[in-house]
Order: sequence, then C-alpha cells, then structure tokens
Amino acid sequence: MDLMGPSLESLFEMCDKSFSLRTVSILGLQLLRRLKFIHSKGILHRDIKPDNIVMGVDGDENKVYLIDFGLSKRFMVGGKHGKSSCSNDFLLLFVIYFVSTTDNLTCVDIEQSVRSDLEALGYVLLYLMTGMLPWYGLSVEKLMKNKEQLGDDVDTMCKGAPAALAEYFAYLFELDFGPKPVYRKLSQYVAQMASKDEKNEQQHEFEWLVCFNSSFSLILFLCSTFGAERLRNNPLINILMKC
Repeated sequence: MDLMGPSLESLFEMCDKSFSLRTVSILGLQLLRRLKFIHSKGILHRDIKPDNIVMGVDGDENKVYLIDFGLSKRFMVGGKHGKSSCSNDFLLLFVIYFVSTTDNLTCVDIEQSVRSDLEALGYVLLYLMTGMLPWYGLSVEKLMKNKEQLGDDVDTMCKGAPAALAEYFAYLFELDFGPKPVYRKLSQYVAQMASKDEKNEQQHEFEWLVCFNSSFSLILFLCSTFGAERLRNNPLINILMKC
C-alpha cells in the first residue's frame, strides 16, 4: 500500500476541531463519489469514520481516500441485493459513534444496505461541522436509543449544522432496504451545506494546507508516523506551522 497522508481525525485535531463548511462540503462530495464507486462493485465498507478517511500526498493533497476494508462485505449477489448481516467482528470492532441507526448492535441478523454507509458518512459530516455528536459519552444501550430517537427529529440531531444536512438524513431515513439511493440527490444536499459565494472545489484550499504552508509534507509524514494528538503540542510542529 502506498504511503498516504494523515487521517481526517488527525487533521481535525491539528486544526483545533474547526473546519469551514466549504471544506466539509468538498470532503463530503469526494467521499460520496468514493462510496458510489465502492457500492457499484457490490461492496459495503461498514466502517466509515474519520480515522479511516485519509488525504493523499505527492500532488494529491486535495484528494480524499477511504481505507481499512477489514469489515467490508459483499452485498450484491447475482446482480441482486443480497443479505449482508452484522457479525461478531462487526459488533466488537465497529465504532458505534458513527454506526447507522439500522445496525442494531444487539442483533447479529440485521441486514445492511448502502444506506448504512451513507448514514455513517452523514454522521462524519455532522462531527466535522460541529466538533461533536449528540450521543458522545453515552453507554452503548443509551447511545443507540438516543440515535433512534433523534433519527425521528433530524432538525434536533443536526442542530448547529446547515439545514441541508438534515435534508440529507431525512432522505436516507425514508429509504427502504432495497431501493438504490440517488447519489446525485445526496450530492446536491452536501453541496448546499456551503455558501454559494465560497470558492469551488478546484479553487478551495483546505485549512491544513494553508496553515502548514511549505512544511506540509514533513508534517504529513510526522502525523502519519506518530499521530496528530502526540504531536499537537510538540515545539517542532509549532515551529513548522509558523514557517
């Protein structure tokens, strides 16, 4: 596997958990394209979270990638939507903060669909916009109950985020198990999360690229090797960020 840049979680921490809406929108649009491609191959990722989303290097610093397909499963069988159920490895390893409300952690026979990945992506976007999720700190049982209750009230769940994110979730929650989502419609919601007068995807510079300037490549390597949290208060990093 080629060396990749740091994860979104690392960069989010390095930027004091503050991304612009344009940054989150552009990341979301790229991730929707990645998921559309993965799903077109009949695969569910099943572990969408900021730690599994990384940036490119060597000229691809503006490209986002999905990694860690250890929990992925095939859901297309003979061109039809087959059964992809949760298993013990899923229950033990999945980060529950970003798990879909349809993926009941107490049931191993729950069927999953592409909605699970897309819903998890929505939680990632909510986290990157607000710096937290409404159910942080709750036990597993209370967390899932809280998410199910908030799922009926997307406006409350998305408090502090653009209205377009609530529309994104509302569309997903109306989907049945089988129907294929309209990715174009989801992309429209994600695009609407940023102001129209902001720079487009080709012109936009991510916060960490602007902040780190010419020292970015070195910081990428250090973050990937040692982790952003360990380096956050490191004097060397502070010096590089001022270069």
